[in-house]
Parts: sequence; structure tokens; C-alpha cells
Amino acid sequence: MRDEIHSKTEIKGSDFISEVKSCEEGNSPVYLSTGGWIGCRGSEPRFRGYPCALWTMFHTLVVQAYLHPPIEPKQPLRTMRGYITHFFGCTDCSQHFQSMAETMEGNVTDTASSILWLWKAHNSVNKRLHNDPTEDPKHPKMQFPPPDICPECHEGGVWNIEKVLIFLKNMYTNISYLSLSDLPGVTEIPAIASNLIRHEVIVDEKGSTKFEKNEMHATWDLNLIDIFLVSLLYLTSVAIIGLICIKLCKKYQRKKLNVNSWDMADIFQKV
Repeated sequence: MRDEIHSKTEIKGSDFISEVKSCEEGNSPVYLSTGGWIGCRGSEPRFRGYPCALWTMFHTLVVQAYLHPPIEPKQPLRTMRGYITHFFGCTDCSQHFQSMAETMEGNVTDTASSILWLWKAHNSVNKRLHNDPTEDPKHPKMQFPPPDICPECHEGGVWNIEKVLIFLKNMYTNISYLSLSDLPGVTEIPAIASNLIRHEVIVDEKGSTKFEKNEMHATWDLNLIDIFLVSLLYLTSVAIIGLICIKLCKKYQRKKLNVNSWDMADIFQKV
């Protein structure tokens, strides 16, 4: 499919869908026949689904980039930003992601920091959408990972960043979209395969009410509004200082002129 798309200078959405369906039919054993979402299945068809799966894929990509580093550490995140900007159907969601992505360039220096940046961005979205009408009531959006899934990731109400990074790398290294109900005739998962069974649904049903008080202490999350306000404050301060200097100079000149006038008057009196 990649070769077919690369051979075109442009492609319509309908043609792309046809290519995807053709690829699915040609590789049917890879896909489950049950239909619908598995790891990202919501309590109703309108919940979770595609956005959840997209986040899962994004997290997997940045972890795989860590394991197989690209030439440019920001490349996976930039690709995600491009997709969200031009193809994601939710305009409001796209704009929010683009706003967050403005902090990416200054905060992502390697593939490890790209994992943490995406994790932080996802938690920020979860916090913003908590109690939103789009939230699945059976799978509330919480800060991930919660203490009952990764207790060592939490220390006194703040995140232990090193432990979070280890947890994320482990979670998204071996990915399976299967759950027990998707394996016909299997009632118990062998211990050797238990780590391959997708546990995202279980994780999302639980959560933590603790939020990081000093998120990513070593980073600055500045968006365009922040930069504009800082710049405006700087220019205003410069203008005020300039006006004060001008006023002081004029005052000094008037004082000097008055002194010279008194000197001239004194001279004329003596004459």
C-alpha cells in the first residue's frame, strides 16, 4: 500500500479507503473477524474507539523510535502533528493538539523526552476532557498511569518521571490488541502470554485523582499567547524606561539652561 500511495502525486479520500480495504482483504488473517474496537472499545459505539486507538498508536510509535532511534528525535512527533493538523476530523481537537505541539521544539531533545512529551500531552488532554460530554462514563479519563497500576510512578502526589518513562517503555514495547474474550475457546491466559494481552481497558477503568503539582519541572510550556504576553510586557517596559530617560534628559537640560541664564544675568549685573 505504501508503494502504491508513493507512486501518486495526490490521492482522494475515497481512493485511500479503497487501498486500505484492499490491503485488509489481502492480509485478512492479520485482522480479527469480530469487527469493532477491542482494546479501545467503549461502553457505547460513540465513545472511545478511533481517538483512543490513535493515542495508542502514537505512544507505540514514540517508544519504538526510542528502541530504534531515527536520525531526528522529533521526527515521529512532527509526523503526528502533521497528521492531526491536516487529517484529523475533530477541528477543536486538532487545534488543541497544535497548540500543545508549540512546546515540542524546545522540550524534546531526544527520543526519551519525546515519550515523556507525548505522555504529558495525553494527560493534559485527559484532564481537559474529564467530565466532558464526549467522555465514556464507564471509562473516565484519568491521569495515567494511576497508582494502582504503577505505584512507583507516584511520590507524594507528584510524578516520578524516571519510573514513568520505564513504565511507558515496557507498556508499549510488546503490544497486543487481544483480550481474553477475543480468543475463542480460551478461558485462561497462560502466564507466558499474559504480558501480551492488552490491558488498556482495565487501566482506563481505574485512575488517580492526583495531579502532578510541578509537572516536568525542567521544562517551559510556552504557547503563542504566553510568548506574545511576555514580548508585550518586555516592549512596554522598554517604552516606559525610554520615556523616563527622555523626561530626565529634558529636565536636566532645563536645569542646565536655567543655571546658564542665572550666570549670564550675574555677568550683566557686574558689567
